[in-house]
Amino acid sequence: AKDGCDALAKEIYARVFDLLVAKINDCTEPTSSPTHGTDYGTISLLDIFGFESFTVNRFEQLCINYANERLQQKYVGDNFQAIKSEYEDEGINIFDFSLIDNSHVMELLEGKLGLITQLNEECVKKNGEDENFVYKFNLVNSDSTSLIQNPLHRNYEFAVRHYAAPIKYDARKFIERNLDKIPADLLKCACKSTNPLIQQEFQQLSTKLEPPKSGGPKKRSEATKHFVVTKFRQQLTSLMSLIEDSRTRYIRCVKPNKLSLPKVMDHSHTVSQLESAGLVTAIIISRESFPNRLSYELVLERFRFLSYKFEDCQLGHGSFRKDAEELLNHLLKGISADTHSGKAKAFACGKTKVYFRAGALEMIETIRQEHYVKAAIRLQAWIRPISLKQTYQKVRRGIILLQSEVRRLIASKIFAKKLRCGLIIQCFFRKTLALMEITRRREYRASTTIQTNWRGMKPRIQFRSIRAKTIQIQSVARMMIARKAACIKRKEREEQAAMDTRMSIIQQNFDDATTVGGGTVFSVDEGLLEEVETMFEFLRKEIVVLRKKNTKLKKELAESESDKRELFNQASSTDHALALSKIRN
Repeated sequence: AKDGCDALAKEIYARVFDLLVAKINDCTEPTSSPTHGTDYGTISLLDIFGFESFTVNRFEQLCINYANERLQQKYVGDNFQAIKSEYEDEGINIFDFSLIDNSHVMELLEGKLGLITQLNEECVKKNGEDENFVYKFNLVNSDSTSLIQNPLHRNYEFAVRHYAAPIKYDARKFIERNLDKIPADLLKCACKSTNPLIQQEFQQLSTKLEPPKSGGPKKRSEATKHFVVTKFRQQLTSLMSLIEDSRTRYIRCVKPNKLSLPKVMDHSHTVSQLESAGLVTAIIISRESFPNRLSYELVLERFRFLSYKFEDCQLGHGSFRKDAEELLNHLLKGISADTHSGKAKAFACGKTKVYFRAGALEMIETIRQEHYVKAAIRLQAWIRPISLKQTYQKVRRGIILLQSEVRRLIASKIFAKKLRCGLIIQCFFRKTLALMEITRRREYRASTTIQTNWRGMKPRIQFRSIRAKTIQIQSVARMMIARKAACIKRKEREEQAAMDTRMSIIQQNFDDATTVGGGTVFSVDEGLLEEVETMFEFLRKEIVVLRKKNTKLKKELAESESDKRELFNQASSTDHALALSKIRN
């Protein structure tokens, strides 16, 4: 039950992961092709597990190490196969490439009778067993140098000599994990899941796993295409095809210590990782190879002139190769390189090129550079006096020009200083004259102001006296006019009061005449009474009209009096102005 649950969980994870990657790729894929007609380029990063070797190595370690073997084969092909082909074409044999070639391991793993084939065939059987798989694998590949056959191995164990190190595998559950079969009941349960994504994916899986309706025997490729190792191989092959079409760069990651501590280096652990990655062997081969190469014509063109250093170096054999070899034998005499087979010459001559070991070409270039340095020193010793003389003459002319310019500037400054002094003196005298003129004008203005004030003092005194008297006369006149107006108003009020009193006496007498003490009324002529009342009403109206006329006349009199006073004041002002003008004249 636990194995079935684990298989279902792995399948769900794989399905969701693949779907997520596909969706991301669809969203990030360009929607239009480039304008220049070529396809888009891609930058891809491949991150895989390193080579794994545990106490017990199972099916997962086999898959990881198989992928590392394929990548190692690609690494060797990229870095050494081209060099090997070039050396073979030139007729140079320097080392055995079998030290880094892992094609025999790949043949053991994915050949026609290799591990993958044997495992798939055992899985196709109804009652396939892990022990039978190991037995057939050891029997068929007994002549392979990459298969380690040890009598002490159990019947479910086998060992492979990988490029990094020999690994012993425990084949138990290989067939079960290769089948990676989900129980039918769990598959049906997943197809009925309430999650639409899981339901859709497992329905597709169920459709793929349904047996064909024909009922005939299956082909071998059809029977093994759903196995884990087959799918892993197909994916790896597709990946390698993609890598083949790209420009590859390799990055090796090394873990400095097992405890993941900062600034701590475990040398034995680090060296072990380098050996497992095959880098130590690659470095040894790189050191024994020829990193530099030059054609014979270029060697003679660059280094022929160095033959004068050696008396017994005779060139002119009529062959570029012989001349170059003669020259290099003298230049690199006594110099050798360390290889895994002992001492070796620092260079090798091929059919068309000369190949130099590490440091050999740099040494010749150093000799050539030293010769050029000495020649350059001689040229410098000849050219420097001429250059210094020209520089001296140029500096002398520059100094003369500089001196003349400095002297001109000094004279210009002195002239400017004298000019400023003259201007200052002129300004001082002009200021003194201006001050004298201002003082004179101030004195003249002060005397004029005194004369003006003195001449205007007496008329002002007379004007003030006349104005005071005029104001006094005006006040007395206005007082008399006001008194007259007040007397007139008082008389009018007295007359009005007397009239009102008389009218009220008449009214009272009339009331007394028409009434007896006990309230008895005399017989009076009604016509007479109406006539008396009519007369009184008429008199009242006449009195009102006369009062209005009297008020209007008083108002007009007051206005005329006011106009009279204004005219009198204007006449007085005119007289005073004439008097003042006469006084001033």
